Amino acid sequence: MIMKKNSGFTITELLIVLIVIGVLSTLGITQYGSFRERVLDKEAIATLRLLQQSQRIYRIENTAYFPRDSVAQTDIGQINSFLRLFLNEQAWDYATYSGGAMGAGTSTATRVTGGRTWTLPINANTSTCSGSCL
Repeated sequence: MIMKKNSGFTITELLIVLIVIGVLSTLGITQYGSFRERVLDKEAIATLRLLQQSQRIYRIENTAYFPRDSVAQTDIGQINSFLRLFLNEQAWDYATYSGGAMGAGTSTATRVTGGRTWTLPINANTSTCSGSCL
């Protein structure tokens, strides 16, 4: 009598492999989400620094910061036009406030999906985060 050799995987082996793949993919997706948020935070900080530098150039050319009326400007079209930028609001809502003649204004980036706001004063080098910051 000739015996056939089994050449396959048992159901237990297949289930173990599926569980391991599931655990690894769950860990990867979790890490990807926090990595993405850290990258978006860096984007906001870089954009705020760009706004800060644009405000300084605007002041040199116009003897005042933008907007001149000491009211926060949240219209991205106005910000782009007056400060000669091309910002988009895909992940962040941007606003800038001149602070009047004293120039103590700030620029802010608020996450579109909520949760946190980055703030950078016109005359400072450090940004601060409020809300659920990473």
